[in-house]
Amino acid sequence: MLSRFFFALLVFTAAPLPSSAAEPGKVIPLEFGPRPMTTVTFGDHAPVKLVFDTGAMGTSLDTSLARSYGLPEQGVVRVGSPGGKTPHEGFITTFPSLTVGDATLQNVRAVAVDSLHKQGEVGVLSPSSFAGSLVAFEFARSRAVVLPKTADTLPKGEATPYQGPTPGHGLPSLAVSIDGQTMTALLDSGAGYGLTLPLALAKTLRLKKPLTPREAIPMMGGTLAAYTGQLDGTFTVGPVTVKDPEILVLDGLPVVTVGIQILRGLTIVLDPEEQRSWVLPANAI
Repeated sequence: MLSRFFFALLVFTAAPLPSSAAEPGKVIPLEFGPRPMTTVTFGDHAPVKLVFDTGAMGTSLDTSLARSYGLPEQGVVRVGSPGGKTPHEGFITTFPSLTVGDATLQNVRAVAVDSLHKQGEVGVLSPSSFAGSLVAFEFARSRAVVLPKTADTLPKGEATPYQGPTPGHGLPSLAVSIDGQTMTALLDSGAGYGLTLPLALAKTLRLKKPLTPREAIPMMGGTLAAYTGQLDGTFTVGPVTVKDPEILVLDGLPVVTVGIQILRGLTIVLDPEEQRSWVLPANAI
């Protein structure tokens, strides 16, 4: 179904949205459909489903729901996706409290903007809401864990800095290998496919299956022409290597994206405050 290929990377044309860190060692259950969803409660309102998205710079909630909660409108913001032509307009707001799994946050800065509702979600939960803590996505165990950031909890090995247009506006990224070529890719749990490539790049690679047009992919701010195909070679991200992977190709996508179908074989630890990440084998923590 179309939601399987949804690309949920949100790019905010505003400053990063900080909020208070959660208490240590809090478990957040994840459901897959295929993107990781979690149940979030805002104040004393009924629980709702949000996508827990490593590729989102900030937490967001549907405009109509935010207004029904009586949340303050604290400034206009424009939200879009890479390759999207017309960003959606929303507003900055603050949630007095947010509970997800074992974690409760206070005074969470976020954006109210309409989502695409690909899995019935009403918004996106960003790891940036846990700035000051580490967020370990243990996809193989269907959970994320919010950890205190200490010398004991920091993963061994060198961290990879987030990549983005300006300092402080980055997203989790990693050097990957595509058929022997090294390039930077975004690590985006909100992308329902495995490996998504820009059309210009895909045309330079060896393919086992030729590119086949499929229905366009809806993005925040427009749609992108889409194709499917299969690489003739290997793709490596961290400790995982996939031979001859199926690919989704988008015309206008500016960056290689590793989505949830591949990320489920990894553990990703994020430090939202210092904008760095570690990519580990599944069940490494």
